Amino acid sequence: MTQSSRRFVRTIAEIGAVAFTSSLLTFLVPMVVGKTEDPQRVQARTECERIGAALRQFVSDTGALPREAEVSDPQVLHWLRSGGRMSPRNPFADGPGGELRTFLSEEPASGAPSAEASAPSPSDRGWKGPYMLSAEPDPWGNAYVVNVHALDGATEVAWVLSPGPDGIIDTPAGSSKLEGDDVGVAME
Repeated sequence: MTQSSRRFVRTIAEIGAVAFTSSLLTFLVPMVVGKTEDPQRVQARTECERIGAALRQFVSDTGALPREAEVSDPQVLHWLRSGGRMSPRNPFADGPGGELRTFLSEEPASGAPSAEASAPSPSDRGWKGPYMLSAEPDPWGNAYVVNVHALDGATEVAWVLSPGPDGIIDTPAGSSKLEGDDVGVAME
């Protein structure tokens, strides 16, 4: 084989390799690029993880789940919420609810619980917060919701949820997976 024949074969092989690579990239790039996650969903999931970590630390420090205040027999709260618009459907609202900031952001005053609910006094229960500086709405202006009663050894999953862009919680109580456009994390 002459040198010009070898060069021709090598050129054809290079063209074939470039054509094959281009064809492959034509199919792969849209699949990879299309799978990048919406930054608002990433932000909401990150905030759910932060809320979950703060609640776990609260429970670890105080040895108790958030409870109602100013009642003779305080019950464990079923759910907590951040600031923002509340979903018209809250599958966890089968019992008393409260504000995340009450337990995670505000240092409780001994003997002076808030009107809605109260964190344990730092002097008698080990409150070492604040665990979060604020409990702001999700990226769409909705309230984060946590079904805290599931942390007490219940059979259902304890979720920290954002109702997502549509503002409606689609994940039912007791579900082991997120549904609809909800964003969230399961607390273990």
